Amino acid sequence: MAIAPGLWLDVMRREYFGRFIPEGGASTKFIAFADDPDPATEGLRRIAADGNLLIVPVESAETKIHMIQDVFFALARLVPWENLAQRWIERTFAENRYTWTRPGEAVPLRELAEANRVDEVLLRKSIHQWATDLIMRDRDLSQDFRAAMVSLCLQRMDLGDGSTTAPVLEWLRGELRTIGAVRQVPISAKITRHNGRAMLRSLCHWLRLSAEPGLLVLLDIRHAIAGAKDGVRYSPAALLDLYEVLRQLIDDAENVSGLFVAVVADPRFRDGDPRRDVGRYAALKERIWPDVNPRGHDDPVAPMLQLDPARPVPATVTTTADLPISAERVAVEALRSGVPNRTAIRLLGSAEDQLIARFVQSLAAVSSGLAGGRAVRGDILSGGFGSGKSHLLGVLAERALDEKFVVSVVPVSKETPLFDPARFFLAAMRAAVVPGANDDVMTEVLRRVSGAPGRCLALEEWASDPRSGLSPIFAAILHVLPRQLLTPEDKVAVARFFAGHRIGVARVNQWLRAIGLRGKNNLFDLKGIREADLVPQRIRFAPRLFQAAGFNGWCVLIDEAELIGRYSALQRGKSYAELTRWLHLDAASGVPGIASAAAIVTDFRAAVLGDRLDLERVPRLLRDRGLDVQADLAVAAMAALDGKATELRAPDEEVLRHSLDRVRGLYRASYGWEPPPIDIGPRRQRKSMREYIKSWVIEWDLRRIYGDAGDLATNTIRPDLTENLDLETAPADLDEDAEA
Repeated sequence: MAIAPGLWLDVMRREYFGRFIPEGGASTKFIAFADDPDPATEGLRRIAADGNLLIVPVESAETKIHMIQDVFFALARLVPWENLAQRWIERTFAENRYTWTRPGEAVPLRELAEANRVDEVLLRKSIHQWATDLIMRDRDLSQDFRAAMVSLCLQRMDLGDGSTTAPVLEWLRGELRTIGAVRQVPISAKITRHNGRAMLRSLCHWLRLSAEPGLLVLLDIRHAIAGAKDGVRYSPAALLDLYEVLRQLIDDAENVSGLFVAVVADPRFRDGDPRRDVGRYAALKERIWPDVNPRGHDDPVAPMLQLDPARPVPATVTTTADLPISAERVAVEALRSGVPNRTAIRLLGSAEDQLIARFVQSLAAVSSGLAGGRAVRGDILSGGFGSGKSHLLGVLAERALDEKFVVSVVPVSKETPLFDPARFFLAAMRAAVVPGANDDVMTEVLRRVSGAPGRCLALEEWASDPRSGLSPIFAAILHVLPRQLLTPEDKVAVARFFAGHRIGVARVNQWLRAIGLRGKNNLFDLKGIREADLVPQRIRFAPRLFQAAGFNGWCVLIDEAELIGRYSALQRGKSYAELTRWLHLDAASGVPGIASAAAIVTDFRAAVLGDRLDLERVPRLLRDRGLDVQADLAVAAMAALDGKATELRAPDEEVLRHSLDRVRGLYRASYGWEPPPIDIGPRRQRKSMREYIKSWVIEWDLRRIYGDAGDLATNTIRPDLTENLDLETAPADLDEDAEA
């Protein structure tokens, strides 16, 4: 089936571009065209232009969409950065009852001071205070992005070093050759895969601060799907990276303001070459696939649609005008994709009361065990696809935040392979959420530790003890941290080092010399250390650092662990070993201060441990390669997966009716429309909670728009556990990071 472009555009205009996007909502829609997409995309451009949104086309033939930073650069090259800075400073002047003498133009500070009859020194002080309060303390902007915007804004008044404007713009557009040109801003690092998403979130937020209502991105992936030889070439592995970028856009919608992404595809995206269509990457397919199919109408607000100009617009269509953005609407948008976000999790809760209570008890044990050096065993949650595992992990994450834990929810993906400890740790740090603060985890933690010299000293003493197993570089950094000699750039380097990036020994020695520790008097014997050896040290160090910052520990929740089954036998073995380490499944591998859980599909046990004989083959394969330690750890994980996982219970009648009432309330609040009572739907074996909730939301969509829903057919998505070596290929641009 397909839908008429006119109907789809009308629904988008009224329900997304009317208020939802301009007021801070975000959405990603996949649109497949059998013919020329230009009329529909031009219609979307007109709708966005009517709402004064910034419109940016991104072509996969010209931009490496499989690299999130290149997507950001493509947007940044079309963003009028200096105009946005001009708007921000003029608006800030107006809000503080000052006059900007020449609207739309840069004006020297002296002229502004004379026009406003205020001393130039006092005005300068006020401007710097505004920049500090409104930009530098805005945690919705990444730290380097804040510094860049302050620099551009100050240049509108000839404040600061005018020679930095061009390098800052080059940095934003990905054209800067060396980071040294913007060190004095201070900007600490180039924009890479590691901070690309944070930069995109920052850009969207900055547009709103600068009075731009939002951003429409037309992301054309047809060239990539086709595997065309001209322009940017996408290998099967690179195409999976592209699909991972798109998955992240969907999952990150809750954290992005005013962004509508229209992914332009063709029918090959859905049902094309099995090596290249969306079925190749289950993590994306599960979020957009129409597993609940209406037999009479297509849902125009579905995540993925095919548009057909020959399709007539039904005469009975009615759409709902956009209501103000609300938490309920943000939740419904996520539930429509079958992926609960934090808002949906908070509003819906969970029926797994006993499991949640047990987890809260383990949090208390982790907190008390950190002081005594005792690790606490984590849990493995098992359930069918769509049974609510991700939702439950989200509930556990919220409870951990309530208990003052730093929390990382990390889905296993191509970008975050479990078999690679360094990349997985980096992902856990990027995903970390700090209770009561919206900032990069290490930036916030180091701010707190630096302000508590006693705690910093106690942490240094622990790190200096040989029993900690840490390189002396950790204690050396802690020794200089509270002494107020580090520049802002140095502090960023320290934060990045603790979060998994490199730092030069020479740089740390320079800090030590600055406080009088040099030569034979140096307390710290600093030597080079392999990055691979630093990973387990960082994992042991992180919960201690978080405790010193006033938190109770670190909670690491591993989602979609079934991706292990798609690796080769060797990488599965390494993944099992890492799962044992993170979940502390044997006494020797435990790390005090980490509370953990992992979610995996029930089918994994039979399809991978059983049919592929992993219980027998994997330990032997690891030992044949001299990886005896990993073999022992892998055995512990497979034993737990084989018989000690906690099975999520299937929803009973009471749970389903309670959930139906909750979702109905969310839908009512989202659209100002009274959803008619509906049945739970057919009960059948292995029908997942996801299928129930998606079918309810889609039925109300159809009734609201068409007046009737017709029949709904549910097609259960089975987890794909077949081996795919392309998933093991590191991203082409993987940046191991030179010294921060």
